[in-house]
Parts: sequence; structure tokens; C-alpha cells
Amino acid sequence: MRLCLWLTLMGIGWGLTACQHHPAMFQNATQEARFRDAYLGQPKYTAVVLRPYRLDDMYLVDLTGRVAEEQVPLRRAAMTVPLGSVIRITDIEDRSLRAKVDGYDRAFRLLLATERGTHEDIAKELSSLVTSIPPLDEVRLAMQPYILSQKIVRGMSAHAVRMSWG
Repeated sequence: MRLCLWLTLMGIGWGLTACQHHPAMFQNATQEARFRDAYLGQPKYTAVVLRPYRLDDMYLVDLTGRVAEEQVPLRRAAMTVPLGSVIRITDIEDRSLRAKVDGYDRAFRLLLATERGTHEDIAKELSSLVTSIPPLDEVRLAMQPYILSQKIVRGMSAHAVRMSWG
């Protein structure tokens, strides 16, 4: 009798453990926890000029490329987020990250393409959008004014062009 009860309780426990939910972009809860430790609430910088879409009461930044393919297109927001703005990841959702950018009241949803990835996979995809150091520190001093004014000039690296135009 005790053995039967013990096996029943263990079965329920294993079933609950197996059913714990973690966002679809991560392989498992350990990968999610590692990402949370490295990114959630930490001040980062926008690595490019952001031109988000307007989505109800928030802004949407699409790293998947799927928004452009939708039958009902979203409109671009009537604003841009400058290069080097402070951004903080505030929450992890099923297939996206929620973020707050200093100076903007609305939240930002960052759609990611990675599914069942490691925290390194997510960080790599996010690196096209977010950096730990001010982005202008990564380019030659002579190129900085052109990047800030969104001009492309001879001698610019591909990285500098992406920073300028997003």
C-alpha cells in the first residue's frame, strides 16, 4: 500500500516537473535562467537606430522578418529610437522579449526568430539590436558624426552602416 502511494506521488511530481513551462525560444529552464541573469534589468544600449512598428499600446521590433510578410501590415511608428539609447529587457514572453527604452513611455516587444535555443543563441540574435557598451565606442572617431546624422560615406564599414540605418 505504501509503495503504491509513494509511486503515485512520485508520478505526480515527475509529471508536474515535466510540465513546467518555459518560453519557446529556450531549450529549457536552465537556459532561460542564464539569460535572465545576464540580461533582465541590466542597462544595455541600442546597437542600431530602431524604427519600430506600432502595436496597440506598445512598439514592436521584428528580428524575425515575419511582420513584413503579414497580410495585414503593421504601420511603422512615427518615431525612431536613436543609436546608443539605454534599453533594458524587462520580461521574457513565449517568443519575444519585453523591453523598456529610456525616454519612451511605451514598452517595446522584441520578436525573435530563435526557437529552442541556448542563452548564447538568443544573445547572438539580440546582439544585432543590443550591445553592452556604447556603440559609437566601436567605430573610428572620424565616422561617428556620419553615423549620428545617418549618412553613408566612403570608408564606412558595413557595421557602421548598420548602426546608422538599423
